[in-house]
Amino acid sequence: MDTARLQHHPALPPVLRGLLRGRRRATASAALSGPSLAERLEGLTAEQRTALVLEAVTANVSTVLGHAAGDAVGGTQTFRDLGFDSLTAVELRNRLNTATGLRLSATLIFDHPTPAALAEHLLEQLAPAAPSVLAELERLEAAVATAGAADLATLATRLTTLVRTLAGADADGSDLEAATDDELFETLDTELSIS
Repeated sequence: MDTARLQHHPALPPVLRGLLRGRRRATASAALSGPSLAERLEGLTAEQRTALVLEAVTANVSTVLGHAAGDAVGGTQTFRDLGFDSLTAVELRNRLNTATGLRLSATLIFDHPTPAALAEHLLEQLAPAAPSVLAELERLEAAVATAGAADLATLATRLTTLVRTLAGADADGSDLEAATDDELFETLDTELSIS
């Protein structure tokens, strides 16, 4: 049977679709080798990570449904509208388990009903949001409490530069060069608390 010819036949009976679909799935399974999705996310911007995960989800959705490689699956269509049932849901979950290295729930597509929602969920699992700046500051404060005397001088210099940058002053001190004598004396008086 020439399945390649049947692939483009508009009135392909469902029995034969199953044969074609099985062939595509085997080919697509081989494409999952290589770096994991989590490894491919490293070093990407937030937008690039979102696009990569959505692309991975829609590619796997297309494969599970037996679509040709070029057939686009919309990110906002529900899995139900795409034709998913419980068996295809489990197949998609298994493929995504392999692609991501995660252990995903069997109810995955029912909990996240569109490819975009599923991609967002996977992205949260693969690349959790970076800690907030304030959380990092608290971590730094804890590290400073245990730092040695030699490190404290270097740390003080770097933190002073950082504070100047945050305040809008040039880190190299060029703002001092432009200051008048009166401004310099006023700054010294303020910094040293001289009345």
